[in-house]
Amino acid sequence: EKSNPFVLFDYESEGYFCTKNEPNSWICFEFKNHKIIPTNYTIRSTSGGKGSYHLMSWVIEGSLDKNNWEILSEERNNPALDDSFAVYTFQIQSKSQHQIKFIRIRSTGLDSSSSNYLYISAFEINGKLI
Repeated sequence: EKSNPFVLFDYESEGYFCTKNEPNSWICFEFKNHKIIPTNYTIRSTSGGKGSYHLMSWVIEGSLDKNNWEILSEERNNPALDDSFAVYTFQIQSKSQHQIKFIRIRSTGLDSSSSNYLYISAFEINGKLI
């Protein structure tokens, strides 16, 4: 199965993670024994050229308890990932410096194919590990 969340940590893989075609699709990561103050994150799109279900609008959200979420960063209609295996690093926009235990990426608008998939092949978060 190619739609597997574990491929998101393997930049050598050509696999991908894909949600159902539903608004506000997301994937969440937990820092099991740590907390983090995130500074930036990197996303790699999937195969297929421009217009092939690439992420365009999303938020990065952080939480300590998976109930209360704070928006750390937001992109709207950003074409940076609209190409085959495009890799782009985005800065965390929030200056709150809050420690978080959970981080999620949530689609907030249509992708480059006018669908609601969250369809990516790699995700990496950087920051201060606590």
